[in-house]
Amino acid sequence: MDWKAAVGMVMQDSASLDLASAVERAAARLVTTRHRPNESFVNVPFFYPSGAAATVRVANLIHGFRVSDCGLAYREAEMVGGEASFARRAKRVADD
Repeated sequence: MDWKAAVGMVMQDSASLDLASAVERAAARLVTTRHRPNESFVNVPFFYPSGAAATVRVANLIHGFRVSDCGLAYREAEMVGGEASFARRAKRVADD
């Protein structure tokens, strides 16, 4: 479902909802998930500069979970020559 359809559905339903309920319903329609045996994908309403949609992969590992965008943000930075600054910033974010 595209965002215009989601907004339209929420707008139709919102007459009988309070603000918090309307926002909860809208947010639930903006994010979608897909599941496989050892991994799940979360599609979020954010887009990279190329127009590609951001997707988060959550993999089930032996000692926990790995959350990743499968390297897409790095590839986006690489397209504009920003891989060196990306690597420096990514390390700081990963350490936090």
